[in-house]
Amino acid sequence: MQQPPAQRSGLVLACRDTKRLQRTLHILWEVSLFIRVATRRRQKFSSRYDYFFFFEVFFATFLVAAFAVFFAFFAFLAMSSSVRIGSQ
Repeated sequence: MQQPPAQRSGLVLACRDTKRLQRTLHILWEVSLFIRVATRRRQKFSSRYDYFFFFEVFFATFLVAAFAVFFAFFAFLAMSSSVRIGSQ
C-alpha cells in the first residue's frame, strides 16, 4: 500500500480534520465580512469627502475669480481716467 505524498513528507492535511477545516473557514468568513463592512464604511465616508472637496474647490475658484474681476474692473477705471486726463 502506497502512502499519499503529504503523509510521506510528514505534513498533515488540514482537510482531513473536518472540525479544524470548519473553524478555519468560519474564521476566514468572519474576516472577509469584517473587511467588507469596513470597506463599505470607508466608501461612504470617501464619497462624502469627495462632495466636500468638490464644493471646497468650486467655492475657492469662484472667490479667486471674483477678486480677479473686482481688481480688473478697478484697474480698468484707473486706466480710463488716466487716459482722459492725459488727452486733455
